[in-house]
Amino acid sequence: MKKIVLLSLVIMLVGVLSAQLLDDLALGDKDLDGDIVELRYAKKSAQKAMLYSALFPGAGQFYVNKKSVLAYVFPVIEIGLIATYVNQFSKGDDVTKQYKQFADTNYSRDRQHRVEQDLINHPTAAHSIYVAGHFRLDDDNTQHFYEDIGKYNKYIFGWQDWYDNYVDEISSTQIWCDWVFGGVGTTNPNDIVWIGNRPINPPDGYGQNEFDSPDNASALRAEYIQMRKDAEKHYSSADNLRFFLMANHIVSTFDALRATNKYNRNYLRTVSLQPSFETVVFNNNVTPVFNLSCKF
Repeated sequence: MKKIVLLSLVIMLVGVLSAQLLDDLALGDKDLDGDIVELRYAKKSAQKAMLYSALFPGAGQFYVNKKSVLAYVFPVIEIGLIATYVNQFSKGDDVTKQYKQFADTNYSRDRQHRVEQDLINHPTAAHSIYVAGHFRLDDDNTQHFYEDIGKYNKYIFGWQDWYDNYVDEISSTQIWCDWVFGGVGTTNPNDIVWIGNRPINPPDGYGQNEFDSPDNASALRAEYIQMRKDAEKHYSSADNLRFFLMANHIVSTFDALRATNKYNRNYLRTVSLQPSFETVVFNNNVTPVFNLSCKF
């Protein structure tokens, strides 16, 4: 996003410098001092028009010609984009607050630490990848904490519904989980990975070899992940609107150059002295007449 903004500023700067060059060339080609054009017509500056529209779209068009439709279209687009950007960003903030409150209510670090310690101490996983360094959940409510508890399966143990379904609290200091591992038959301990759990109280018809994978073992976690996705959609929409806002400034800036050149050309054509020869009938005779007309 920073690269887009920098590129846009460079483009607008080049445009404004080009407009200044056009202004200088125009003044160098025609000296308006004492001319009837100067008395009736104030030339518009392309540099000023582009600078005004770069700061606020439509301002340059308004400076050149207050009757121009685009002098009002660009500001309407700008205001609409800004309003939509603020709305989307605000919605993202609202959903972010909601999913953080949801996590604070339904997730517990104490539950997470108790279960991960049971996994680390399990005889099957004793020499596998499940060691203390494998679990690095932040102790504070940082952004990483809120991201990790939804992003990584290894932090699913702290969700209330997972704990209730898959943990048997034998005592205040001891728990039991029915762990299921994959890669048990290999000689490499790191091939032994946790792939799911069997419920403490399995429903009727639950097979002896069945187990629940962590991907679908917590409805609370699934709801939390969806909330985070909703927040990201709002923030993503706001980011896209920033691009369109910058595009509106760029388009308006270069349109201001077009409007200025058109305005100046039209008035240079219309504000002028034009000689002409005509023939008229005077006293039944065809007589040549010299006319000098002024258009303004």
